Amino acid sequence: MRYIPSKVIEAIKEKLNGKRIPRCRVCGRKQFVLAEKVCRITVSDEVDGEVNEETLPASAIICAKCGHIDLFSVKMLEREDK
Repeated sequence: MRYIPSKVIEAIKEKLNGKRIPRCRVCGRKQFVLAEKVCRITVSDEVDGEVNEETLPASAIICAKCGHIDLFSVKMLEREDK
């Protein structure tokens, strides 16, 4: 499946369900940018090994002032339920 940033923005707005966009947890600004590409978070059930490693696709929302990053699960954003 192709990562389409505009669809991610729409999904986040839908999940907000009419609530205002929250402020950045670090600097308090309300201006964000969306990363152009999907992030892949590596997860594993082992601390030291590479056994059963998987990746979780995530969308990065970046504060336009301080650069703080929040991540949203792409799979959860694709879900129809809220």
